Amino acid sequence: MSVAGMAVTSQEEPPNRIRDNYKSVVVGDESYVHVSSDSDKDDDCDCEEWELVVVNDDNNNGNSIRHDEPEAMHSTHCQEDCHHEEDQNKGKPPTLSPHAPQCQTFGTMGKAQQILHVGHEAVLLEYHATPKNSSDTKFFSCVMTHFWFGGAFPGVEETRIRYYIDGEMTASIDFQLYLGHGMGLFGDDATTDCSPWMTKFMGKTGTQNGIHNHYRIPFSRSIRVTAELGPTSCTWWKNPKPKQEDETPPMVWWILRGLSNAPKGVTLGGMDLPYGARLRLAKVEQYTAQPLEEVVLCHIPSGSAGALFQVTVAAQSTNSSLSFMEGCVRAYLNLQDDSRSNYTTSTNDDANNETLLMLSSGLEDYFLGTYYFKTGLYHADSAGLTHLDRTKASFSAYRFHDQDPIFFTNGLRLTCRCGETAHGTADGKASLNPQPTTYTTYVWYYQW
Repeated sequence: MSVAGMAVTSQEEPPNRIRDNYKSVVVGDESYVHVSSDSDKDDDCDCEEWELVVVNDDNNNGNSIRHDEPEAMHSTHCQEDCHHEEDQNKGKPPTLSPHAPQCQTFGTMGKAQQILHVGHEAVLLEYHATPKNSSDTKFFSCVMTHFWFGGAFPGVEETRIRYYIDGEMTASIDFQLYLGHGMGLFGDDATTDCSPWMTKFMGKTGTQNGIHNHYRIPFSRSIRVTAELGPTSCTWWKNPKPKQEDETPPMVWWILRGLSNAPKGVTLGGMDLPYGARLRLAKVEQYTAQPLEEVVLCHIPSGSAGALFQVTVAAQSTNSSLSFMEGCVRAYLNLQDDSRSNYTTSTNDDANNETLLMLSSGLEDYFLGTYYFKTGLYHADSAGLTHLDRTKASFSAYRFHDQDPIFFTNGLRLTCRCGETAHGTADGKASLNPQPTTYTTYVWYYQW
């Protein structure tokens, strides 16, 4: 049996009691799951029961173990004649009692700071969770909820942002400012959208800046966010100390916020992700693919479960040809052989029972566009086109998988093909003569 993504020992259930494993909550080192029973409560009672089923034990190498004597706790939306009326919190809005977490917002800002350099990370935020007792530290539920960055200087789009989660030495989230928000690095070309735009998850309100997002980034113990100038920023900003008095670093502004002891970490596709889910980022940078080559955008090894969150593709072809957009986006599920770096496309499961899920009928179709983005730039919650230059055969676009969730239980390989056969089959001649194309891609995914 699995509760909120954690293994527990199976145990015989009481009669007529049904556990909803997708409706769970973690409080400190305890995991509760929603239970219901027609026989246990009155027909007119709206109360809910929550049963303690898992304790995360520091002495058990962080594994989850079955609680010996499961205890029930009740929400408080009860009628006066309900058999739960002894609940001391009767009459209050439905909350978990008596262990309701004390959720609190944390955050910081920087105003006109001159701290960024090339080759040197500046700390924008460093936060350590402070639970009620030290034994809860490993299992504290925290999440970043807001990022905003401002600054107008050459190379601002390449500013490097890193999130170090729970004391990690190498940042698991490391992105360039524009690419991290669905925008390719094509300079100040007029074909890049400079007007303000905003969606559910991200936006840009300035000509170069006002970049922001609401990505949910979970962590347990600590979070450190840093920034570093990109390599093409002006040379006089490359040293921690300027060589001349007038060679000062650029001014930047930022806002960062999050929640500690959050009762609910991340919701995707209308479902609460398991406690312990972490946001990861896989990148392909400046890779040139040949016609009909299948480019691996990310590889998550077998044995891993998770869900796609966001995909950004920035690509530029040659000879003004956009026919590389004929390429379909594919997801390979139920991975069996992690050593395979590329897959031969197929319309059926392959010999190793790995499942092929076709995600689109063309590259622009994946981003909800059509006819090589004939109608131009757009920004929406599910997808957007942030750059298009037909003469240079370049584009950048983003796709969120919130309303259209893609979950996997045993690894995932996500690919796109440089051009395609006429009907998206594995074998055959390339349709419309695609040319070599250079790709930079970001794939954000949750893993647990």
